[in-house]
This record gives sequence, C-alpha cells and structure tokens, in this order.
Amino acid sequence: MKHAMRWFFVAALGLAGCNFPTRGGDGGHAAGPQAWIDRPLEGSGFLLGDTVPIVWHASGDDGLRRVEVQVNGETMDVVDALQGDLDPDLFLVEGEFVWTPDEAGEYLLQIVPTGPDDAEGAPAENRITVFADGGSIAGAVYADLNEDEDADDPGEGPLEGVTVILVECTEKLSLITTANGGFRFENLPFGTDCRMD
Repeated sequence: MKHAMRWFFVAALGLAGCNFPTRGGDGGHAAGPQAWIDRPLEGSGFLLGDTVPIVWHASGDDGLRRVEVQVNGETMDVVDALQGDLDPDLFLVEGEFVWTPDEAGEYLLQIVPTGPDDAEGAPAENRITVFADGGSIAGAVYADLNEDEDADDPGEGPLEGVTVILVECTEKLSLITTANGGFRFENLPFGTDCRMD
C-alpha cells in the first residue's frame, strides 16, 4: 500500500506537469503585447514649434500585428504587419514618430501594441507639456525717496541705468533700465516663478 501511494503521487505530479500552460511561440498562453516609450520622458517640456521625437519599443511573445502612436487619444501613426510595415514574427520592434504640436498645452502620448490575435496590450503612456513661445516681465524702476509709494514728489521719478536681475525662472538674466526707467524680459518659460533682484 505504501508503494502504491508513492507511485500514485509520482503519477499525479507527472500529469500535473503536462497541464502547465506554455508561453509564446506555439499559440499557448502568451503574455499580452507590451510597449514602452523611450523618449520623450514623462514630464518633458517643449516649446511650441519644436518637433517632438516619439521613440518607442513594443514586444509580444507571439509577435506583433500592429503598433499605434496616439496623442491625446488621436491616432497619429500606425505600424501594421498587414501593410508590410513590420514583420509579424518579430518579438521586439522599435519605432520613431516625429510630431510637431500645433498648440500649447498638456499632451498624453500613448503607444498601443496589438498582438497577432488582435488583442491590445496596455498602452505605454507619458505626459508632456508644450509651452507657448514664452512670457514676458516688464516694469519700471522709480525713485521713491519718501516711500509714499509714488514717484511724484520733487527729486523722484524714473531711474535710468539701473541693473535689473531676473533669477530662478531661467538662467540669470540682467537688463539696464532705459531713460524712462523701463525694462522688459522676453521669451521666458511659462509655468515658472521668477524673482527679481
């Protein structure tokens, strides 16, 4: 009886081993297609008018049928095995799509892989921000000798030749005020706080 139980246990293990699913290649239970975005990185920023190279990879245990590049849910590019754009037997593919945004804002970039059985994998996602050409900071420097918050008193008024320094929102910038005390910094990145010294 003891021997019979041992053989029964060995036979059960052998049969159980035959029922494990296999991955890939032969139509077994392959992992779904996957994708990732190499560039641009999550949180990257671009100026309006810049080109944005979207570099990606996709993989599937049974190969890939299609890969879509989407921006805010809109399909911008399709690499499709049925169109001859990619070899469906490849397990790993790479691609690049160059996109030029037509307006400032936040964009969701997605790479959507599809396997040979038309099953979509989870999309790879990165968010980027496209800034307008840049903002400006302008003002004037006045003498307010009696500190009454105006420059209307005798001896007060605009100061020419004063150095105004802008720090923290970009590399350190400086300007000299004009005859009317005025200054203007241009093409500053949006979404940042600036401080003047």
